[in-house]
Amino acid sequence: MRRTALSKFHFEPYQDWPVCESNDFIKLNAFIASKGVVCPPSFLKTVLEQGTHFQETSPASDSLWLNRLAFDEGIDVLPLGADPDLFHRIPGTDKTGLGFDNITCGTTQMSLAELYSSEERAELFRLQSGQ
Repeated sequence: MRRTALSKFHFEPYQDWPVCESNDFIKLNAFIASKGVVCPPSFLKTVLEQGTHFQETSPASDSLWLNRLAFDEGIDVLPLGADPDLFHRIPGTDKTGLGFDNITCGTTQMSLAELYSSEERAELFRLQSGQ
């Protein structure tokens, strides 16, 4: 789990977001679905209602889309901890990933710019600044 980091006008690069070590529910926590996520049933209903809409706005970053939905629903995100054995991996599913495109090529930055308006980024920046 990472903690969202913003400058006054934009999201900082994902690789610069600090690892979240707090056990606090907070909108700035960004869950990463590949690490395991527990969501309230009401949120799962919201995700189901959205269907495949994420493919239009964030096709390579479904975790960003889920964070966006949590933001819309006012759901604070809670880290589950850093225990790598907490979730059982399905053999053969970790051979490839979106890390290169999303982080190295900047796809995450482009997706974040599409997913959040300037007003919403300002709201998150205020939360980050403690205002």
